[in-house]
Amino acid sequence: MEDRLFIILLIAVTLLLYFNSLFCGFVFDDVAAVVNNKDVQGETPLTGLLYNDFWGTSMTKEGSHKSYRPFTVLTFRINYLILGSAPWSYHLVNVLLHAVVCCLVYKLNKLLVKTCFDSKIPLVTKPAEKHHKKQNLNTSANTIHNVSEVEQNFIAKTASVLFLVHPIHVEAVTGVVGRAELLSTIFVVLSILCYAKFTVKHVVASFLFCSLAMASKEQGITVLAVFLVFDICLYHKLSLDDYCLLLVMYVSSSKKVRYKSLLLRSLLVIMFGIFLLFMRFFAMGNNLPHFDIFDNPAAAAEFPVRHLTLNYLLPVNTWLLLNPSNLLCDWTMGTIPLITSFTDVRNIATIMFWIIFITLGVFSFFGNSPVSKLSSVAVAMIVFPFLPASNLLFTVGFVVAERILYIPSIGFTLLVAVGLHKLRKAVKWDKLVLSFLTILIFTHAIKTVIRNFDWKDEQTLFKSALKVTKTNAKVWNNIGHTYEDKRNWTEALKYFRKAAEVQPDDLGALMNVGGMLEALDRPQEAEIIYWQAKKLFPQPIPGKSYTARVVPKSLKLFMRLGNIIKTNKSRLHEVDKLYKEVIQMKETFVEAYINRGEILVLLKREKEALAMFETALQHTNNKSDIYYNMGVVHASLGNKTGAIEGYTLAIYHNQNHVKALYNSAVILQETRDKDLLRRAKIRIEHVIKLEPDNLLAKSLLGSIHMDLHEYKDAIKCWDDVLKVEPEQRISLFNKALLLSRIDSKSGSCLLAIKELLKYHPNHIKGLILYGDVMLNAVKDVKEALAIFQRIIDLEPGNTQAKHNYCVALVEDGRLKEAENCLEEVSIAAPDEPHTKENLAIVRHRLALKEAHNQQAKEEGVFAKQQYVEHTVNKDNAEETHKVEVDEEIYVAKPVKRADETLTEQADKVVKNLRRMKTDQVMEQKLAQAKRAVEKLKQIKSKADEKTKDKCKTKESKTTEKSDLREKALKALDDLEAQL
Repeated sequence: MEDRLFIILLIAVTLLLYFNSLFCGFVFDDVAAVVNNKDVQGETPLTGLLYNDFWGTSMTKEGSHKSYRPFTVLTFRINYLILGSAPWSYHLVNVLLHAVVCCLVYKLNKLLVKTCFDSKIPLVTKPAEKHHKKQNLNTSANTIHNVSEVEQNFIAKTASVLFLVHPIHVEAVTGVVGRAELLSTIFVVLSILCYAKFTVKHVVASFLFCSLAMASKEQGITVLAVFLVFDICLYHKLSLDDYCLLLVMYVSSSKKVRYKSLLLRSLLVIMFGIFLLFMRFFAMGNNLPHFDIFDNPAAAAEFPVRHLTLNYLLPVNTWLLLNPSNLLCDWTMGTIPLITSFTDVRNIATIMFWIIFITLGVFSFFGNSPVSKLSSVAVAMIVFPFLPASNLLFTVGFVVAERILYIPSIGFTLLVAVGLHKLRKAVKWDKLVLSFLTILIFTHAIKTVIRNFDWKDEQTLFKSALKVTKTNAKVWNNIGHTYEDKRNWTEALKYFRKAAEVQPDDLGALMNVGGMLEALDRPQEAEIIYWQAKKLFPQPIPGKSYTARVVPKSLKLFMRLGNIIKTNKSRLHEVDKLYKEVIQMKETFVEAYINRGEILVLLKREKEALAMFETALQHTNNKSDIYYNMGVVHASLGNKTGAIEGYTLAIYHNQNHVKALYNSAVILQETRDKDLLRRAKIRIEHVIKLEPDNLLAKSLLGSIHMDLHEYKDAIKCWDDVLKVEPEQRISLFNKALLLSRIDSKSGSCLLAIKELLKYHPNHIKGLILYGDVMLNAVKDVKEALAIFQRIIDLEPGNTQAKHNYCVALVEDGRLKEAENCLEEVSIAAPDEPHTKENLAIVRHRLALKEAHNQQAKEEGVFAKQQYVEHTVNKDNAEETHKVEVDEEIYVAKPVKRADETLTEQADKVVKNLRRMKTDQVMEQKLAQAKRAVEKLKQIKSKADEKTKDKCKTKESKTTEKSDLREKALKALDDLEAQL
């Protein structure tokens, strides 16, 4: 009952101390590990957790930190699925986990104290004497100071309460990423509790919990070393020299040796540890992580700076456990200056630490008293979990991290509790010791609550860090980023400049300064800063491979610099040289290949650009954007087949690649082939599903519906676009065009055209369409003439409008002006197929008119002028039937031929003239008419020949086009089937 009440008290106090953490947001590493982690957000398969690191990056990538914590990420993912992305839910889970840890730590402390003081009196040996006498382990009595159950409870409860309230835990509990420590600690304690029962099933369970601890955070594997210390020193009461002698005797003596079960368990633990290390190294891709020099400056230093500084970090961590007054979220960069000399006064702290540590170690591992045995496990709980983060075995990406002390604090608080117990016995000042303990617990609790407020948001967190250090450029940078997120560029620039001032060789700080200058539209200053930052890179030696290791994110400097320079088209070759330098520095830097490919496209070196993209494909699994770029290059070269292939491959690697879906739909729609139009429709509908507000996609879908003769659906699409954006030019034009096709005489057609011209009064194609409708449907020739004249005024070189103006002149009966007009058009556009034909028709009409006039004069009457209706010839009808994705060019309908051929009409004129009374003038006119007849015959003959050739060519092209169409469809089917 007492234990249950104490556990309830532990849970209640935990909730009370960390209640204010529920109001904190995602800060610092939380953003990368949770908010931006695709593994957490469920954007990757569940199996991806086994192949990606803690931050969602593939373990095989060079930029990965190799922090393999799949179980922790799994809890984040479950947290997201159940409670969403609300920060309070993640903090709540962390607080509850910390409460569980506190309860388990109490159970562990009780077990350790009970094993130490309540177990049977051990058999203690004096190794040297017994070895010489009998070559085996004998025993002698050992006197144990009896410790009452009350005193045992005092040690266990004191250690547990001190652990609960210790402020060093705030980073692990209030920081969401600290869940890795919480979960790992839970499994570490559970594994010890299981191992302590020494049955086969409990040992197996302890190994399972150890694996889960390691899957939560790497340092979980160190619990195996704690197993050995617990088994040897605490349970069997052997000192380290006793155990070594036991091993020697077991190997050298054939006689029966005791403690075989102990030796067997030790062997199993060691073998399992080797297995876990092998698996861990395999998960890392057989490569160690590479960290920035500023993350851990001492690790990159030479002797003696490296060794003096790294040894000094040990007393720094110890002091944080003893006096957690100055807590800091980030101890990197210049927070702890490097120790460059043996005369540095800080070396005294290092020496004192090692003296105390060695003394404590000898007492714990070589002593035979109960306290020494208990201390051995406590020291093991401190040392082994901390060892991977100490930089003594291998380099890590930080200098000091408070969350790393979460597990070591279990052993530390146990040592403090044992020390207080001894102090009570030694000085007999029980009340004084209890008063000190009460004050210690109270002050730690207050500090914990206050420290939680610092983690409210990133700005409060990093500004609190400035109270501890002002020499850490990363802190200044992070405060700058908080202002950057609020788009307060000016304030952010101040902090970034301060970071660059504190750490002049900090590449990241200079990049941040440059970024803010760009945001403030000061690109020239930004370029100067970037060139300054570029000098910090080791310079490549021509003709030799680049050997310096560079963090990929640092190479983004070249991308930023290139983006500024390429705005000046005359400096594109300079940008190309810059990207070539990046590729020389890091051949696997995909972004450099992509950016260089884009520059080569601008330099009209498309084949080299495609080669760059092909190379980039070899260095990345994220291929969709690269295939998309290749599609764009093929499209710019006019290779629509290559473009479709590139876009289709991009869609294969990313089914939701909106740009590839849209661009491929555009190309497929341009073919006007029904099969391809249906494919285009499927792709563009998927775009709209992904982006319901994508107006361009809806407008394109309307064009596809129109090509498929689904007119109602087409108009609905454009109306949906125009509801949101009434001035959208493409939809306005296409709607007017479709209505003119359906019924150009309808009022809705004219309304649509006028709506277009209301927003875009100088829209040339819209004006041409308007003039065409007024001329051919409404028969308002005057209005049509005015419209075409307006287009000519806007674009004097628009031969299409000029030609239509000429046709309108014909309809207005102004044949002489029309003749002059068409002559001008034929000179400006000699290849226009209808201009010469219309010109001949107009000249013929003029001849007829003149003949009629002359005949009328002779007969005293005037023939009534005839106007011949015009219609659309077949070729022009085919041309105007096409619907472009953007906007279409329209040609007004040419003048229709009369029912009689040109030759027949000319012959008729000649006969009429012959019936008249001729004089010299008439003879001249007759001769002119004969020459006109001959010329018209020649024109007709040539026209007939061209028509025949054209028909043959058209038949051949139709057959060829049909074959090509079938081949294209088959190729696309094969490609999609392969994918």
